[in-house]
Formats: sequence, structure tokens, C-alpha cells
Amino acid sequence: MKYVTALTTWCRIRGLANPRHDPDTGLNDDSFFAVCHGLKKKMGIKPPTRYPVTIWHLTILKKWAQRMLPRLQSLNIIAATQLAFVALLRIGEFTSEGKLNPLKHAQRADVTFLPNQENPTSVQVRIKVAKGDQFRHGSFQSFGRAADPSLCPVLALKELFDQDPQPLDRPLFNFNNDTDPRRETATPSARSKFTKLCSHLFAAAGVSDMYLKAHSFRQGGASALLAAGAPTWMVKTIGRWRSDSWQLYAFTDTRVIERWSTAMFSVPSTPVDYVKRPPRRVIGYF
Repeated sequence: MKYVTALTTWCRIRGLANPRHDPDTGLNDDSFFAVCHGLKKKMGIKPPTRYPVTIWHLTILKKWAQRMLPRLQSLNIIAATQLAFVALLRIGEFTSEGKLNPLKHAQRADVTFLPNQENPTSVQVRIKVAKGDQFRHGSFQSFGRAADPSLCPVLALKELFDQDPQPLDRPLFNFNNDTDPRRETATPSARSKFTKLCSHLFAAAGVSDMYLKAHSFRQGGASALLAAGAPTWMVKTIGRWRSDSWQLYAFTDTRVIERWSTAMFSVPSTPVDYVKRPPRRVIGYF
């Protein structure tokens, strides 16, 4: 991204058009960023180290958002972090960068409360553009109410929609300060505003976010599903993975590994005769 910034500055100084924007629409040009992504892969640039957001992190974010931020800004950041976690969203699937593009960015109309907003038991979210959705067909992600009402994405979204009502064509989230006269700007749901708010809250709580990136919410959701006992096909379905690349996102706490290593020694000890009864290979796992 440093190279992209330098290139943009070079063009601006010389009075040239911004290379990141489509000259016809003025919106971000997907082809430009696709080329940059391909160059990074070709050059073998190592991605930054990042670890998953956990339930504990979500609790910290909610606590300090309620303590430090204005009411509406707090509701938006709480709902956004919990939605990103439970739906395994990529950062671009619930935020925007630059002007709002209705064909690409999340809007209020993309959220449906079931059976109704007054007493929802689940939420359905429309995802317009995804990394693996080459033909831009879009998809829908559903999730139900959590057992703990204090940390429930369904109730967090309901409270946001009730307390901060917006037209259906407005961005899904608004991360601007309530008192800002320009709260309803063209970029209220900018990705940079979301990440800065999260870093600000973690810093206030004394929690290091050195290894917590925007993609950590997606990683955290995948890891939480595995910890809850979800089968791998369910992790792939919720995360919309077509391959086994989801395994790069899933982490586990070392204490879980220690419990399983302890359990290894609870396996019954029986005499073994490999000549008479050879063991069977576990097909497909090794």
C-alpha cells in the first residue's frame, strides 16, 4: 500500500487522474486493486502476522465503546464488530472505501430481521460482493440469537436500527462521531474509520492490538466455530470457502491443545500384536 500511496501522490502532483479510481464513475477501480493483489502474490510478499479476535476481545470492545464513545457511534461499532465475527465477514463486505457504491457496499436494506424487527430470532444479511464470487451473484448469510443477550449480534443490530434509524439506501454502519456536523458524509462507513476505532478502544483498555487486523474478525469466527464443535463443512459454508484454505484462518488456544494432550493418556492400554491384528490406516487424514 505504500507503493500505491506514492503512485497516487505522484499523479496528483503532476495533475493526473487518481489511478485507483474509475475515470467514468469516480469510484474505486476493482481492476487496479486486482493487479496490485496479483503483483503482491507474484513477488511473494509475506502477509502481516495476524491472530483471531475472540469472544473476550468482543466483550472488551463493547465495554469500552459504551464507556468512551457517543451513543450512536458506540452502537455502530458494537454491531459491526459482532456482525463481522458471527458472519465471518471480510472487511470490505461491511465497510466501504471512498464513495458509497450501491452495487458493492453494504446498506441498511441488506439486513432483514426475522420474523420481524420488533422481536427478531434471527437476521439475514445480503453480501453483495465477495472474494470468491467472481460473477457478482451475491449471497445471503443468516445467524440466530445468541444465548447471552449481552453479546448477541441479532440484538446489537436491532438496537442499532431502533436507536439510529436510517434510510434503506444509506450505508449499513456509520462510524462518525454523533456530534460531528458532517456525520452524514459520503464515507461514514469507511474501513479506515472502523479500524482506527477498534485500535482506539483496545488502547484505552490496555489490550495490545499488534496482531489484530481487520481480517481477525473473520479468523475469530472460524476459530470460534471449531471450538464450539462445528464440523468442517459448516465452517466452510458459513465462511463461504470453496476450498480448504479456511484452515489458514482457524486457530486454537494452546490450553485446548494441552487438554487434548492430557486426554491422550486416558486411552485404554491393551496388548498389541501387529502380526495377528495389523492396524488400519485412517484414510484421507494422513
